[in-house]
Amino acid sequence: MALNALKFYSDTFGQLRIEIRENSATGPLRCAAGPSTGSTTRVLIRNAQGYEVHEPGSAPRTDLYQAILLALPADQREALGVKPGDGAALKQWIKQHVESLAERRVVLAEAPVPVIQSRETSELLGGPVYSRCTNAQPWTNPEHARMTLQLLFPQMSEARLNVFLDEIPPFDLRNTLNRLTEEKQQLHVDLYNWKKSSINTHSYPLSDRQIRHSRKHLARRLERCWGDRFAEYTDSWGHVQRGAVLNLDGITMPPELPVLSANFDHVTVLTSNNCGFNLAHSDFLKLFPSLRGLSLADNGLTRVPEALQQMHFLRDLKLSGNRLELSGEDAATLNTLRHPQKPRPEQQPSDSDPRHRWDARPAPALPRKHAHRHLAGRAIRTAAQRRLHP
Repeated sequence: MALNALKFYSDTFGQLRIEIRENSATGPLRCAAGPSTGSTTRVLIRNAQGYEVHEPGSAPRTDLYQAILLALPADQREALGVKPGDGAALKQWIKQHVESLAERRVVLAEAPVPVIQSRETSELLGGPVYSRCTNAQPWTNPEHARMTLQLLFPQMSEARLNVFLDEIPPFDLRNTLNRLTEEKQQLHVDLYNWKKSSINTHSYPLSDRQIRHSRKHLARRLERCWGDRFAEYTDSWGHVQRGAVLNLDGITMPPELPVLSANFDHVTVLTSNNCGFNLAHSDFLKLFPSLRGLSLADNGLTRVPEALQQMHFLRDLKLSGNRLELSGEDAATLNTLRHPQKPRPEQQPSDSDPRHRWDARPAPALPRKHAHRHLAGRAIRTAAQRRLHP
């Protein structure tokens, strides 16, 4: 502002150029005033100690106004009515010629004046109507998309990354990348807030430190699972299945699980065995509607989680080692499973031991021509069991 005030309200920069650079005469240019083709160029060097004029035998570092006076020729100082070393007078001269701070704020707050396009420019650009009708190129550069995916999913292999790019239409690639970026950021924020939230340990068998530890490990598993896209695994029948596996076995569940908006539809197997999973955690299962396998064995469940009603692809359900007491609602929940393999009790309940062992696993599909052999073999095994256990 000081240099511009001298430029607009005096003839200081007729053939003079003043540059202010950082730390050295060749350092980054902070600002400049005067013609670049002027006959004289003076450089002011700025650092933490103040300003210095770059010339042999220059004065020690001083403030900005003193340095400007030292850089000005003698005739220009006389025209301004100031003398060397009278930086305060130059400062007052600048204040008298510039608008007040309040007036400058009003001007800066005003909307910029729109630039009116000339007729020649409009014709060269095709006119405003043509520019509005021309659709912008929505496609994203493949290399940029690849780099973005590598940042989003650092653990993704090159083969899976290629599958990802092949399955997304080019016209939808940009929107997909933007959505995934926002989703990952929101997931990180939600998990961070959950980890730092207050803890209510009333009637809960874990200390605050143990709960913080569990939250930390669970959040790490969830973030890693979110990025496990286009994964594959081998099921218990030796078949390669597509989908991610979320393994929470052994992680002691905190009193409350996080409420997330992220998409976990790619998760097809969830195991949470021997970790204290109970009915208070049931809503957490709603994050995984595409599960084909769910194992909640050896936990504190007394009822069947209602979230199973929305798991239309569930084929492998393990609830053994829980204290289940099936009610009519639980039976209705199990009946909502569309696949013919329903959970069945493998161990009959008794009055002394109310634990139920539930383990449902579908048999592998057999060719039609071998189906009668499978049924015959099962009938033989059933008859043998009856003879052994009359």
